[in-house]
Amino acid sequence: MGLIYLLIFLSLGQLTQWSVARLFGKIVNPKVLARTPNIFFLGSVIIALFMAGWGMVQALSAPGITRIEINHSRLPLALDGINIIQVSDFHAGAIVGASRMKEIVSQINSLDPDLVLITGDIVDMNESGMTGVLAPLKGLRSRLGVFASAGNHEFIAGIDRSSDLLKKSGVRFLRNEGVVIDDGFLLYGIDDSSAARFGGEMPELQKIIGAEARDKFSILMYHRPWGFEEFSKQGIDIMLSGHTHRGQIWPFRYLIDIMFPRSYGLFRYRNSYLFVSRGVGTWGPPMRVGSPPEIVQLTLYASRSSIEESGPD
Repeated sequence: MGLIYLLIFLSLGQLTQWSVARLFGKIVNPKVLARTPNIFFLGSVIIALFMAGWGMVQALSAPGITRIEINHSRLPLALDGINIIQVSDFHAGAIVGASRMKEIVSQINSLDPDLVLITGDIVDMNESGMTGVLAPLKGLRSRLGVFASAGNHEFIAGIDRSSDLLKKSGVRFLRNEGVVIDDGFLLYGIDDSSAARFGGEMPELQKIIGAEARDKFSILMYHRPWGFEEFSKQGIDIMLSGHTHRGQIWPFRYLIDIMFPRSYGLFRYRNSYLFVSRGVGTWGPPMRVGSPPEIVQLTLYASRSSIEESGPD
């Protein structure tokens, strides 16, 4: 990744050098112009190394807490003020190991959650020792339980193995199904759309989210931030997604924004809300530039809707 940054800043340096020569070539000392290639090259190397180092520091820093408060008329009064923690994209494996997982679990528990929802890509690849890496998840403390949905990396690692690993870690894995939580609302988990590439089947939406979603307050975990309008029409009140990492490394954010119009943050359609998290882990290089890790604290109220973020930016 540092090489990519070097190429970017070298290109910018050459463009700047060309511009200086074209605009000021007649008034600037030729000896100064002759030294500019070395100056720009050295500057590019320094900036590239700084960006790469900063990215590694950000990736391994404690996740910031993004606090969201939403008013919803369909929320049962008994659940007013419910504290839901969303965490996404651990990518646990060779880079995000057991010690990092333990730190994140401790941070989640400090928020005293009523419910913990993991929106996919918990595992990274099919690696040995994953049982030990995921073991800290057993330490999650939540009054209403810990649930997860499948991301694309669960299928890359092998969906059956991923399901077994999460079960051993005390996480209930919802695969194209819904459950009733505390007699108050419905919680659905739908497999990532990549399931079809790995021999899985995507059942019709109506067979997963039935008419009951229109009668009860409903939350959906779906890894990719796609289909929000359709899910809303089916009766989903809150949709939680991840996958995008908000680009993870600048300047890839701009490419992700093209691929996913709702690539990060809080969105509303009719009376439904979507939040897309940038996640806590990394895919590929252990770097985050301009997209630090986050844990999302979602509190449902009957009086106001706002979003506030704390932690590193």
